[in-house]
Amino acid sequence: MAATTRDTFSPDNNGVTKIPIVSSTPFSSSFKEIPPPFDVPHLLEDITSNAKVGSQGDEKARKKALAAARSLCLALETPPEAIVRIAWAEPALSVAARVAIALNVFEHLSKDAGKSSSELAALTGADPVLLGRILKHLAAMGVIHEVDADSYASTSLARALTVPIYRDGIPF
Repeated sequence: MAATTRDTFSPDNNGVTKIPIVSSTPFSSSFKEIPPPFDVPHLLEDITSNAKVGSQGDEKARKKALAAARSLCLALETPPEAIVRIAWAEPALSVAARVAIALNVFEHLSKDAGKSSSELAALTGADPVLLGRILKHLAAMGVIHEVDADSYASTSLARALTVPIYRDGIPF
């Protein structure tokens, strides 16, 4: 008989994820409980304590806070959310960033806060609808900040992407 597994993975009310066990019995619903990979309360404490010290110039504490924050995101992300992020959001981010770099969007946002997609389209010669979609994705991924509906501002990352050494690190 062929081995079967259940297709879905979801945590129960206690945060314990049940993973499928390969079984020789068709339609088996045998699951083994495993503890969650990240302890959310502990990660929150790490973020809080290290961020306080890190904001005062302690680079090691800042990096610990950043690592804990990334782990927290992974701990809270569901498998379908991770798949969307890996397959769609991250690959599209590189392309959106390259288009914005080619159109000098980051330079325009660095000069004035609160530009709309139509204002940026007029400055860059881009199609307003297409540029609006690119801006939405850049904002969703934290590269720029959406101040209000269709109003965008620069972030520290967007300002860094105006500098050739950082801008050239985004492959096209």
